[in-house]
Amino acid sequence: MVTLWQRRLKGTGAWLRVADELTLAHGLKGLVIGLLGRGLRPRAVQAGITTNDRFSGIYDLTDRVPYAALFERFLAEISGAKNPLIMCHPAEVDDALRAASTFSTAREAELRFLEGPDFLPMLARHGLTLGRLHA
Repeated sequence: MVTLWQRRLKGTGAWLRVADELTLAHGLKGLVIGLLGRGLRPRAVQAGITTNDRFSGIYDLTDRVPYAALFERFLAEISGAKNPLIMCHPAEVDDALRAASTFSTAREAELRFLEGPDFLPMLARHGLTLGRLHA
């Protein structure tokens, strides 16, 4: 991954997402993502590549738990990070996306929350603002 980044993205301002701290506590999906990221952060740092320092956003993509409650948990998981990253995939779902993705309902719920009135105040309560990842 580092070699590919250096060959294709060096000098573009692009950074590298690292999710190496995820464990079984984040479910099987989180564990797999965490294992795939093991060892990436030190190689990226050695190569001078900017990365996030904390990662969250893993959930089962169902509506069992309201997305706002999940997002509160995600914010708690990144508490104290300098360059945190919360993964989400919001979307306006049409018939083509509905046919292509089994996660359409989750994507719509994410979009409604991120566009809704509770998102920015929730960030503010946690002392966070939206911004670009920076070194």
